[in-house]
Amino acid sequence: GDARVRDTGGCISGLERPLGVLAAYTKGNRGVTTDDVHFMQCVANVIATAIDRKRVDDVLRRTERLAEFGTVASGLAHEIGTPMNVILGRAESLAEKISEPATKKSLHIIIAQVERITKLMHQLLSFARHKIGRAHV
Repeated sequence: GDARVRDTGGCISGLERPLGVLAAYTKGNRGVTTDDVHFMQCVANVIATAIDRKRVDDVLRRTERLAEFGTVASGLAHEIGTPMNVILGRAESLAEKISEPATKKSLHIIIAQVERITKLMHQLLSFARHKIGRAHV
C-alpha cells in the first residue's frame, strides 16, 4: 500500500526559554487529528512543567544550603571574633607596656596574626552574604 506519513510537533516551552521539541508521526491514511495535536500539546506542557519544577527545586535547595552556610559562617565569625578581639586588645595593651624587644616582637606577631584571622572572618562573611544574595535573584 501507499503509506503516507503524517506528523505533528510542538515546542516544549519552559519558564525562561524553550526546552525542546516534541514530535509524533503516524503511518497510513489515519492522519493527525485536532485531538492528537491537543494531546501532544498537553504532553509537552507536562514535560515542561516537570523540567521547570526540577530546576526550581534545585535552586531552592541550593539557596537553602547557602542560607545554612551563612548562618554557620555568621556564628563562627562571632564565636571566633569575640575571643580574637580580647586577644588583640590584651596583646596591644601589653605591647605598649613591655619594653623588652623579643617579647615586644612576639606580641606584634600575635597582633598581626589576630588581625589576619579577623580579616579572614570578614571575608568569609562577605562571601556568604554575596552568595546568598545572588542565590535569591
